[in-house]
Order: sequence, then structure tokens, then C-alpha cells
Amino acid sequence: MAIIRVDHLTKIYKQQQRLSGFVAAVKSLFTSDIVYKKAVNDVSFEIGEGEIIGLLGPNGAGKTTVLKILSGILRPTEGEVEVAGHSPYMREDAFKKKISLIVGQKSQMMWDLPAMDTLLWLKEIYDIEKPQFNETVQKLSKLFQAEDLLNLQVRRMSLGQRMKMELIAAMLHNPSVVFLDEPTIGLDIVTQNSLREFIKEYNRQTNATIILTSHNLADIESLCKKVILINQGKVTHNNSLNRLVESYCDYKLIKLQGVEEKIDNSRLIPGLEVTSHNEDTVMLKVKQDMCQDSIKYLWSNFTFRDICIEDVSINEIIEKAFADTGG
Repeated sequence: MAIIRVDHLTKIYKQQQRLSGFVAAVKSLFTSDIVYKKAVNDVSFEIGEGEIIGLLGPNGAGKTTVLKILSGILRPTEGEVEVAGHSPYMREDAFKKKISLIVGQKSQMMWDLPAMDTLLWLKEIYDIEKPQFNETVQKLSKLFQAEDLLNLQVRRMSLGQRMKMELIAAMLHNPSVVFLDEPTIGLDIVTQNSLREFIKEYNRQTNATIILTSHNLADIESLCKKVILINQGKVTHNNSLNRLVESYCDYKLIKLQGVEEKIDNSRLIPGLEVTSHNEDTVMLKVKQDMCQDSIKYLWSNFTFRDICIEDVSINEIIEKAFADTGG
């Protein structure tokens, strides 16, 4: 069942345009040119209850605008949007209690106070009963292994520790829809992995719908089975991550190590191609359906220590998808 419905969504920004310089600044007081920019152009999609969706796009593609419209920060120019049975831009109290928005390093924690003080403040805002509050704080802090941080002054926390507290604060009212905008930005690898495991476990326990934007594609690979690509204000892909890979990558990489001779394309069968040759390591590109035949050919015709097959990185695939759609 769809918990988010977006139908022919368009967002147009009106901007004042003027030339630089003092004279132009004075003239703009009396007259100015107005330009209209379509940040989002006739976008439609649905997201099911309990899904974790990656919302991807290059800078300026419109994905952050879509996220802000879904969370009620911006009002659409045209089209219909429904999130958890509400029109987000109406900002009803019932809607606010069903969603949560986490934006990168922007903090809702009170800097000079222990984290628990912010959580108690949010308890009053969301009108959470004390037994439910205590149970939720205990469950989330245990899930994040952050029990010892609850009474620590926020300014004394590391960035990773603060992000853990941000997530606990954001999930305190048990939202059914969670918007995450660059949640792992600036975090070390260990904390990134910890955060991803927290998100997966929260989704498993609550069946919450999670919409994630991130330039860290490890987040997408780890969390999202489905992705929506937005480029130049339009949806260019709305399907599984696997389907995206199939659409934009029909080959795999073969890595040879301990190569004892020069390997160039003139010595290879059709469909097998050298992409790099560095000392005793050779990388080759091969069509997906030719992997086994290519491996047999390489073993029979060349001398090397080891061979392995690698998938093309999701980063390369998404870059190709953006390039093919005008990114």
C-alpha cells in the first residue's frame, strides 16, 4: 500500500535577475527582470509502506526540493502530494507527528545541555506519555549503543555521537515516515556503518518508510532496494537498484594479479577488453554473458597468480545514468 503519492508535481521558483554593479543595483529598486526556474517538472511516483528508497540526483537536480515538499517545508506550484494521508504543505499537527526530517549536520540538540534535556523537551512538543517516552528512549539508545551519551553535554560529543543523538531525537515520536538528507556526511567509516545498521533495524522493527538522499553511495547500496533518480527536475528512473544496474551496465570487471607478460587487446577474444595495466596487475572489461568463457580463455593463454571478478561500482553506474539523461 502506498504511503506517499506524488502526482504531476511541479515547483517553480521566481527569481529576480539583475546585472552586477552599483548602477544596476539602483535600477533594480525601480524595475527588474523576473525569471522563472522549474526546480521540479511534472514528477510522479509512489512509495510503499515500509520501503527504504534512495532519492538520487546531481547537485541542482531537484531532489532536495522534492524532499522539502514531501516534508511540508515547501508548497508545490502544481500537482498533488499525499504523505501518510495528509497534504504536507498544510502542516497539520497530526502530520507532524507522523514524520521526521534529519538534515546532515544541522542539529536540533541544545548545545550546552545534556542530550536528555532535548529529548524531554521533544517529549512535551510531541505530547508523548512518560511510560512510552521512557520505553522509546531505552529501546533506541540500546539499539544505537548510546546509553552512556544521554546525560552527556552535547558540545562535548563527537560528530558521530551527536548524529546518534539526532537520530534518537528524530525517532522519539515513532514516525511512520522518515526523511534523511545526507545523514552520513562528515562521519567516519565506523559511525557510518553503525548509523546504517540503526536505520535498517528501526525499519525492521517499526515498518517505517524511509526516504534517503545521499552522495555517499555506500548508503544507497547498504540500505535501498529501490531508487528514484531525478535529473533536471524530472524522474529518469523509478525502479529497483538491480534494474538500474542492468539498464546501465552490461559488463563486469576481471582483475588479474601477478601477471608475468604484457596483455593487450590484440591478444584477446572479442568482448574482452583491457582497461588498465599497472605493473603486474591487469584490469579487463567483459560482457556479462561472457564471464565464464573469458576466464577459461585467460587461464589457457596467459600466466598470472590470481583472478577475480568484480562488479562495476554503483558510483560509476549512477554517473552513467545521469550522463545519459543530460546530467
